[in-house]
Amino acid sequence: MPMPIAIPQSDRRSNQGVSRYLVRSLLFLLALAVLGALFHQPLIAAFLTNPYLNGTIAVAFLFGVTYTLKAMSGTLLDVRAADQAAEVALRARRHELPLKQADEALLRNVPRRGVSDFLHKVHRVIGHGDATATLPYLLDSLATRGDDQRALVRYLVGALVLLGLIGTFYGLLLTIAGVRDVIGGLATEKAADTMTLIANFKDRLAAPLGGMGTSFSASLFGLMGALALGFLELQLFHAQNDHHAQLEALVVSDLVPLWQPVVTVTAQTET
Repeated sequence: MPMPIAIPQSDRRSNQGVSRYLVRSLLFLLALAVLGALFHQPLIAAFLTNPYLNGTIAVAFLFGVTYTLKAMSGTLLDVRAADQAAEVALRARRHELPLKQADEALLRNVPRRGVSDFLHKVHRVIGHGDATATLPYLLDSLATRGDDQRALVRYLVGALVLLGLIGTFYGLLLTIAGVRDVIGGLATEKAADTMTLIANFKDRLAAPLGGMGTSFSASLFGLMGALALGFLELQLFHAQNDHHAQLEALVVSDLVPLWQPVVTVTAQTET
C-alpha cells in the first residue's frame, strides 16, 4: 500500500478556495446569530404571534443550513482527495513513482467515493480510446451533478418565500374577520354608554391586530430565511465550481498524458 503523499503548497490553492467559501458561510451565520441576539425581544414577540407557522419556517431554514454546510464540507473533502490524486499523477509523470503503484493509488486508494468513481470513469474512457469524444460529456456531467445537489437548497429558498406569503394571506384573513367583528359590534351597541363601548372596542381590536402580527411576522421570517439560505447556496455554487474546474484540470493536464501513452502502446502491441 503506498505511503501518504504530502501535498506541496502550490497544490493547495483549490483547497484554500473551497475553505474560503466555507469560512465565509460560517461568518455569515455568526453575524446572523449576533443580530438575532441583539434583537431577541422583538423577534421572540413576533415569533409567538404564530408559533406553528413560524416554527415551520425555522425548521425548514435550519434543515437547509445543515444540508448546505454538509454539502460544502463534502466538497472540501473531495477537493483534498483530488489534490492527492493530482500529486500522485504528477509524480508518476515525472517518473518518481512507478505507473503500477500510481494506478493503485488513483483507482483504489482515493478516500472519497465521488472522486474515485470519476477517476474510474476517466480511466475507462481513455482505455477505450474515445477520450476526445467522450471526455467533454463526462466533464459536463460534473456541473449537472452539482445542480442536482443544489436543487434541494433552491427548493427550500422558494419554500421559505411561499411559507411567508401563506402566513401573510392567513394573517390578512384574520385581520379582515376581526375588523368585520369590530364593525358589527359597534352597530349592536348603540345604546351602551361611552366607557363600555370603548372597552368592548379595545377587546375586539385584539383579533385584527393579532392577524396583522401573524401576517408581518411570517413575511419577516420567511424572507429573512430565504435571503440567508440563498447566500449559502451561492457559496456552495462557487465551491462546487472550483472543485469541477480542479477535476477538469486534473483530467486534461495529468490523467490524459499519464494514461494515454500506455493505451496507445498497448493497442499497437496487440495489433
